[in-house]
Amino acid sequence: MATANKINPDDIKSVLIVDSWSKGQITIKNIKNRKDVRVYAFMDQENPGIIEWADGFKIGDFEDIQAIGDYAREIKADIVIPTAAYPLEAGLADLLLERDVPVFGPLKSATRLESDKGFARRLVSECNENYVPRFMIFEKEKPALDYAESLGWKVAVKPVGLTGGLGVKVFGDQLWNKRDITSCIIGVLEKDAQVLIEEKLTGEEFSLQCLVNDTFIVPTPPVQDFKKLLAGDQGPNTGSMGSYSAHDHLLPFLTEKDYQDALTILEGSIRKFIEITGQNCCGFLYGQFMKTQQGIKLIEFNFRPGDPEWMNTLSILQDNLLDVIIKVLNKEEVKPVFMNLATVCKYITPEKYPQKLHEFLDVSLDKSKLDELGVDFYYSAATDRQGRLNVGEERGIAFIAKDATIPGACKKVEEAIATLKGSFRHREDIGSEKMVRAQKMKMDVVIRHPEEPEFILVRDVIAECQPLIAHPIHFYKIILRYFKQTALVAELNGQMIGFTFCLESQNSPGRYFLWQIGVISSCRHLGVGPMLVKTMEEEIGLRDGKEIEVTVEPDNPASLKLFEQLGYRNASKEEGETLAIEEKDVVKDYYGPGRHHILLKKNLTSKH
Repeated sequence: MATANKINPDDIKSVLIVDSWSKGQITIKNIKNRKDVRVYAFMDQENPGIIEWADGFKIGDFEDIQAIGDYAREIKADIVIPTAAYPLEAGLADLLLERDVPVFGPLKSATRLESDKGFARRLVSECNENYVPRFMIFEKEKPALDYAESLGWKVAVKPVGLTGGLGVKVFGDQLWNKRDITSCIIGVLEKDAQVLIEEKLTGEEFSLQCLVNDTFIVPTPPVQDFKKLLAGDQGPNTGSMGSYSAHDHLLPFLTEKDYQDALTILEGSIRKFIEITGQNCCGFLYGQFMKTQQGIKLIEFNFRPGDPEWMNTLSILQDNLLDVIIKVLNKEEVKPVFMNLATVCKYITPEKYPQKLHEFLDVSLDKSKLDELGVDFYYSAATDRQGRLNVGEERGIAFIAKDATIPGACKKVEEAIATLKGSFRHREDIGSEKMVRAQKMKMDVVIRHPEEPEFILVRDVIAECQPLIAHPIHFYKIILRYFKQTALVAELNGQMIGFTFCLESQNSPGRYFLWQIGVISSCRHLGVGPMLVKTMEEEIGLRDGKEIEVTVEPDNPASLKLFEQLGYRNASKEEGETLAIEEKDVVKDYYGPGRHHILLKKNLTSKH
């Protein structure tokens, strides 16, 4: 148990937060609204934001739980609130309870819900196998590969233990074919001895964070975070580039039933854990879920607040978090009050993140301007002896704003980031009106292979997609009859709204040419173009494709931007004589005199 006896809120005068990053800083800031409480921090890095807000701090090793316990004794902590995962996995809560120090965090045995994905998957499957994607755990390469093949190679490959959000590799993102998957499995097995293989899910992810004590559960509004580095959810995975929550405490794509389904999965999992282990669950537990065409699925558990999701949550919490935690520990009825406001959080990171970690973030900010804009900021970076910000294996600085709408909060954050001086990168699109509109409808978009009788419908779609050339009808019949496996259509509510197809080179097997891609104008805000291209890349990867080429007219900036965001590079100079048009290299006379085109290429092989 977190504490043997009920806690009197008036007896809490000293609180210890164990964390080094943004979620720790905002936790301290919230609790310090209680003027009768002193809040301290144990960190493994010197976070300038935490140092500013804390009444005192100590730097040490998160795995040295004895040192954390000794610091709790030194400051006479009346309660310890760990918001970092590693001290809990090392047994911090067990140690503190042995010393009769109340702690809002799980025993080491319960942290397996986060630190052991295999254990968590099996437990949830016992509740209902439909709650999780199909999966298996392996210790040897061949059976792991056999299972991946049984899933059509459309899999996610995961270490079983903690990865900090950067250890998972997914088909179609980092893995393109059997070779990639084999290499990844071998790499995980060499490092961790076990590998988790599960079916790749398609849908929208979201987080549901809860405060729990045994079966006493207090949920908070859902939040969606965005792990991809680049706009349009492209590029490599990161710890997260930002997140948002909505004013109605749902999400653009999430219904009340979806939310309740996720909560049901979480509640059932906790009950099953207690039943199997006889151990208590206590602390910040959140589930990472995905809304799919088959319903809500659990991705993973985390026994700590999410970063950056916790900043969205605490930004609209009207209660003092400490008071809520005490009531949860006492199992007293509590319904935290959250403002009916949307929030948007965005990280700025070093320009080379995440390819290079431990980089310096050289920026200056004007706090008075940020205050005027109503934008708060939190550090996931540490200062060195020269006062420079080093992001370590984290990200940088998070900026968060509240507003009546998600796009309104996005605008405030963008205005704040525009005031910064220095070199950094961030995602402008998180929370934008375009993104919100797209997410409301994207779940209803279906990508599939077309059937031959649909050739007239396909031609009609292309005819609506100017400046694309609509070829004679018989052309599309030939494509659908002989090249169906490299042709795709997009549908929305049963209506065809997009089409694309590729041809494999007979001169260079493994090289494909993407001939046409089109989405009708009324649906171009839904992100259907990227969905079609990404799905096509997956199909080609399964056929051992190595490279995709595509040509774009210089006066079609929308198409060029689409492919550049998806990782295609300008290869015009490799083809022959080029011209410079709109500061872009263009192949001269590529399709005949005066028909200059940009040649783009993408390599579908990867290294691990």
